[in-house]
Amino acid sequence: MPEETAADVPLLGSYARMRVEEFFNKTGRKLKTEIEPGTYILANGGYAVTRLIDKKKTTRSNFIILDGGMEINARPLLYGSKHPIYIVSNDGARVISSEFDSTKHDFEAVVAGKCCESGDSQTLDMDGHAVPRSMVEPHIEDIVVIGGVGAYCSSMSPHNYNSHPQAPEVLLTSEGELKLIRKQQTLEQMLENEI
Repeated sequence: MPEETAADVPLLGSYARMRVEEFFNKTGRKLKTEIEPGTYILANGGYAVTRLIDKKKTTRSNFIILDGGMEINARPLLYGSKHPIYIVSNDGARVISSEFDSTKHDFEAVVAGKCCESGDSQTLDMDGHAVPRSMVEPHIEDIVVIGGVGAYCSSMSPHNYNSHPQAPEVLLTSEGELKLIRKQQTLEQMLENEI
C-alpha cells in the first residue's frame, strides 16, 4: 500500500544470519535456514479484475458493490489485509482513481462484493469493520481492480460460496500475451458431485 514501508530484505537477512551464527557459537549446532517468500514475491503480481454492479448509500456509508468479493479474495475477511484499489473507466481506457496518487477525493465508499455478508468487503480493518476508502466516484459498469492478490488469494478463497462459480485466471506472459490458465467454472461443474 502507498503508506507502507517495504521490508528491508538485506537488513532482515543480516539480522537472521547474525542470530544463526550466535546460535552456532553458543551450541555448536548448524542450522539450515529456509525461507518461504510467497507473498513477498507474488502478492503484487496478481490483480482481481471486477466490475461495479451496484451502488448503495446508507446513513453511515456509501457502498460500491462488485461482481467479485470474498469469494475471489478472502484475505480482508480472514485477517484485515489491505489491498490497493483502482477504478478504471468502463471502456478500460484509463485509470480514473488509484490509491497511489496522493489526491484526497470527495467520495468515500466501502468496497463490497455480492455475497450479502457483513464480511464480504475488500475494505475491512483488522477488527473486521468495513472502512470506507477515498476514490473518484465510480459509475455502474466501471472496472474495479483489486491489487496484491497474487500470493494466496485464489487458493484461500471460499470457492462456490453462495453458489458463485470459481473465477477464471489469466496469466500475462513475459511477451505481453494474455493466456487463460483456468477457465471459469460452470454451474454444471459446480454441481457435478451432488448426489
